[in-house]
Amino acid sequence: MTRKLNSADRHAIDLLLNRAADGNGDANFVAAAAPQPRVQAVETILKVLDVMPDADPPADLVTRTLHRIARSASPLAAPEMPRFIDPSQPMA
Repeated sequence: MTRKLNSADRHAIDLLLNRAADGNGDANFVAAAAPQPRVQAVETILKVLDVMPDADPPADLVTRTLHRIARSASPLAAPEMPRFIDPSQPMA
């Protein structure tokens, strides 16, 4: 299921993250734009995410990343641009 955030959802997330960053819970400037049901829904999702275990990255992540970088940096990775100027022709 794919769902996009609407502006009320974005305001609710901003409100909760600003509260968490402030530490004092004073984020009234966003509260007017975030309806309470949306704030409660976002709080529920964040609580679920908070109790989920942290997954360790794959052991070969660095190796795969470096190989991917090396492949993209190789001359075979990207086609050569055509020459628009023939160096054998005189320039005016």
